[in-house]
Amino acid sequence: MFFESHHSTEQNFFKITIAKSNPGFRLHIHKAYECYAVREGVAEVTVDGEKYTVGTGEAILVFPYQSHEYKTLPNTHTWVCIFSPDLVGSYNKGIGKAVPKNNKFNFVTDNIPTPDTTLLQKALCYNICGSFDKSAEYVISNRQKEELISKILVFISENYKGSCTLRDAAAHAGYDYSYISKIFKKSTGLTFNTYVNNLRISEACRLLTHGGETVQDIAEQCGYTCTRTFHREFLRVMGLTPREYAANALQNPHKT
Repeated sequence: MFFESHHSTEQNFFKITIAKSNPGFRLHIHKAYECYAVREGVAEVTVDGEKYTVGTGEAILVFPYQSHEYKTLPNTHTWVCIFSPDLVGSYNKGIGKAVPKNNKFNFVTDNIPTPDTTLLQKALCYNICGSFDKSAEYVISNRQKEELISKILVFISENYKGSCTLRDAAAHAGYDYSYISKIFKKSTGLTFNTYVNNLRISEACRLLTHGGETVQDIAEQCGYTCTRTFHREFLRVMGLTPREYAANALQNPHKT
């Protein structure tokens, strides 16, 4: 699982993505709401460990800090709207610390235009939340724990290129080292060090596909002070050396 910090720190964040045959998106969390709708086909969506099958005319509304991932079947057309809580302030305040028992609802997006002003964006976001609220049931969640994990993940995203240790993160969050270690593993399924390393390798993959930089430069940009360590970890995570990955990316740009 990884954390999308830009969906958690920006005010008035709003983005719509329309895709055909999108393969999906791996497990992640952020502080924004996310409406994932299927226009045609079938998708498998997992939210906080709960699996949903989403068909044409159906959608999932992911709440802030809920972990989620998507897997789409071939020829599936999707519509995704991500928006920050401040765009639906009244709704967000009204539900307080609650999360839905069931994230799935009926929502047709075929005739929805992409809004180009903040006012129209807010109108669409309230329409999404209002449509969801018609049949939603809510339960109280532990937002304090979720916000703590968010704070740690933001810290990692801002510091992984340099020194980024669990003790540093614990001091930043103001909690005991051992407590942070346990709650991080329980919430993400990964140890702190494994998460940081995976994030560094993920960023290295992105840089390698762009070309123009040496492997040593990329290793340093991703927080590795030793190129040998970078090669070892990259091979362990990706099953390829950095140079093999870069060559493969150039030959098959749509498969990396």
